[in-house]
Amino acid sequence: MRIAVVFDTPYPKYSPERHRQQLDHEMQGKTGLDPEVEYQVGAALLENNHEILLIGLGEDLGVILQHCNEWKPDLVMNCAEAFGDARHDYVVPAVLETAGYRYTGAPPLGLLVSRDKAMSKKILAYHDIKVPGFATWAPGEGVKEE
Repeated sequence: MRIAVVFDTPYPKYSPERHRQQLDHEMQGKTGLDPEVEYQVGAALLENNHEILLIGLGEDLGVILQHCNEWKPDLVMNCAEAFGDARHDYVVPAVLETAGYRYTGAPPLGLLVSRDKAMSKKILAYHDIKVPGFATWAPGEGVKEE
């Protein structure tokens, strides 16, 4: 199976080939540190006879589509934990879903809701699941005492 592994990286200029070299380097223990998770995932996929393409994501979502459109993966393993900042992690599966790629992990709405504690509690409470009491305020709004 052809599997693209998408992840956020401090090396956005690395090509998939350069990330593959880094995978080999880290998995051989040459850094003295534990290998990054995306490289552990890639190594496990290789050990199970899959073809992989490592796509490091910086600030340009177009990189995902460029590489996926050229390589045509059967599946995209979404290892991205953030985009821009942690609040925008949902855009990676949104792009993959919009482009029609099968991917692993939570869908965009699941990530968006799970990041919003008040919304999550409201949904749970609506379904008669007990949640601790809470209150919300808009950004910049002062706290109101009741």
